Amino acid sequence: MHPAEELQELIAHKLRFVGNKPSFLVVYSVAPLQLHSSPIFAEVAKKIGAILLSLDSKQTEPTILICCIPGKTLAEAMGIVPEILQSSYMQANDKNRAYLLHEAWFLQEDMLSQIECLAEILYPNFFTFGYEGTAWVEAKV
Repeated sequence: MHPAEELQELIAHKLRFVGNKPSFLVVYSVAPLQLHSSPIFAEVAKKIGAILLSLDSKQTEPTILICCIPGKTLAEAMGIVPEILQSSYMQANDKNRAYLLHEAWFLQEDMLSQIECLAEILYPNFFTFGYEGTAWVEAKV
């Protein structure tokens, strides 16, 4: 087995023992909320045992919002943080966490880096791979 595949399996194995699976949305626009169209997010969510929701999902309330703004660096995307924090999504549930994800970085990386990055965001108590600040930042005041 290739080392990258071994690490993917190790991450997946560790996450089998996590009780509450995080539910999340990946959007490219906050006002109004519009889902990001890349199928990579669904593929990675499946590999790490998370629940990627649609906007009309009634079965589960998302606890994590990931904003992946096309054509913007993380620094440029920071301008929408106030908009994220004022959105009805964030105000509806006090458990919500919001993040900015650098789209160009994420979409050009290999599957292992994508898995590590999303695992780090979705399971912060289990993983620290060092992508914070480069690939993603938390949206907070």
